[in-house]
Amino acid sequence: MSKQLAINTGEATETTPTAANLSPRHALAVKTVASAAIASRLNAAQKDAAKLSLSAKNLAVVSIRIGVTGAGLKTLSTFYDELAHASIVISRDINRQAGQIAALTVSLWRKHLFCQKLLQVQATIQPTSDVLLDQQLVSGHQDLSALANAAQQQAQQLRLSIDDLELQMRAMQVIVVNARMEAASLPDYKSQLTELMAQIHRSTTNIMDEVHQCKHWIKDLA
Repeated sequence: MSKQLAINTGEATETTPTAANLSPRHALAVKTVASAAIASRLNAAQKDAAKLSLSAKNLAVVSIRIGVTGAGLKTLSTFYDELAHASIVISRDINRQAGQIAALTVSLWRKHLFCQKLLQVQATIQPTSDVLLDQQLVSGHQDLSALANAAQQQAQQLRLSIDDLELQMRAMQVIVVNARMEAASLPDYKSQLTELMAQIHRSTTNIMDEVHQCKHWIKDLA
């Protein structure tokens, strides 16, 4: 049995200033910090998505008050609400996925420490061997591989969810443009509609900013 412990933390082989070039201890710490940062960002995004949903409902109320000429806004408010609800669900999923990655990296680090201790014990009894110790080392390496694979799968799912959230916000931005065009034809409600559009724009922009930050952090999960 080798005295060297190699841990698969899922890093790439390129020489870049990321978790890939760090020791297993530091690499896992970077991944834990990254997943926590993503969860924090999506907590904020989830709150903004809730604001979007509220703004959509307010827009629907105003469109009803306007009557027939506000039918276009009523349709757009429905799209807003659906996108906002989907964004809330996706944000929750991302939070859950980031939390699972953090838990997996902590488990990886604990298992890594355990295997290191076994190797230290093994070194003290060389050249003799201990069957139970060897079995524990084999089991430990299998556990490390399984945990690393699980973390990589979660990281991939996390990337997909973040991409999905970005698509939702891009669709929201398109609808904002359309809603502003509709509002321009309703001068009697210009002030109220302008404020609602501004609120939706702010919330959408905030979520996009959080998504871009998450994409920065997710590189450390690669």
